Amino acid sequence: MYVINPKGELVYNGAIDSVPSANPRDIGRAQNYVKAALAAVKSGEMPAKATSQPYGCNVKY
Repeated sequence: MYVINPKGELVYNGAIDSVPSANPRDIGRAQNYVKAALAAVKSGEMPAKATSQPYGCNVKY
């Protein structure tokens, strides 16, 4: 996932959250990095975490 601020700067690049699982029961224990980055951008700040290791499948062309 990528989060870009209103200035067009990449401020977050990585996984959606901290738990590499597709199990719905794991959602509650995961830290959502994208929501945190969006909240920081909305408040005019930089995200506390700018990158994380992505997981899952990649986009293929």
